[in-house]
Amino acid sequence: MKNRLTRRHFIKTSTLAAGAGMTLSNLLPSVVATAEDGPNFPAPEPPATVSVQLLDGKPLLLDSGVSFGVPWKQGSVSRTSTFQLSSNGKQLPLQSWPLAYWPDGSLKWSGFATVVPAAVSTPMELSAGQSAVSGSVKVTNDARGFTVDTGPLKCVIPIAGSANLFESMRIDGRPIAGVGQLICILQNGPQTNPEDSPAREKFSSQVKKVTVEQPGPVRAVVKIEGVHKSGTSGREWLPFIVRLYFYSGQTSVRMVHTITFDGDQEKDFVRGLGVQFTVPLREEARNRTVRFVGADGGVSR
Repeated sequence: MKNRLTRRHFIKTSTLAAGAGMTLSNLLPSVVATAEDGPNFPAPEPPATVSVQLLDGKPLLLDSGVSFGVPWKQGSVSRTSTFQLSSNGKQLPLQSWPLAYWPDGSLKWSGFATVVPAAVSTPMELSAGQSAVSGSVKVTNDARGFTVDTGPLKCVIPIAGSANLFESMRIDGRPIAGVGQLICILQNGPQTNPEDSPAREKFSSQVKKVTVEQPGPVRAVVKIEGVHKSGTSGREWLPFIVRLYFYSGQTSVRMVHTITFDGDQEKDFVRGLGVQFTVPLREEARNRTVRFVGADGGVSR
């Protein structure tokens, strides 16, 4: 029976979270399948190289962690294959994982994570072979929880039962952030007139489960599941999933926050929703400022 790839199945299997988008060209297989993949399939094409580049083609201003996916022709790439990524003849750190398989067991989609150097504008070459450059991300756990170490950055994430998404963040041993929590303000009913003052209630995160989905060495992903809980009534609602993405050698953390509305749409109004964390202020009070940087380079304080 001929395998027919539907549009729905294509979208489902090709979805991939990315810190920065990448495009593919010359989509040719990079590894020859082994004989164990089955004798009834056509012989694979010769090994080739896949060229990848940033979506907008513009070089990055800083070294940045990115994730992307590559599709493979049936029977062309063995499920045990390894890969390497290079730019201008220099190998980059690379981590790969399977996303989908063909019926013969060969790879159908692969996910990749790397750190793209600043100013790189030429396409990067993805090919078969063990990468000679290893990442530095490490995830350890103890009684307190999990510690993610990217090299310069260390982040402590508590185990289930805590109200905090993380306990601390340090760069080169220097504290840059304390405890971080999700915050929700619930408003009881709509505010139809300026004179109205519906009751409001504050909720904060209550962590139920912490899972390390990827431990490195180039990318580490920590999944945090929980609910928003009131400190006064004790009510729990608005389940959430937060994923924290860490990349080798990077001091930035990517956060993806997903919520499920499970309240009463007639009276449960979300007045505010966000993340709250403490920040050490070391300067004199008159010199303490907070700066916000926009995507286009603008700065406000």
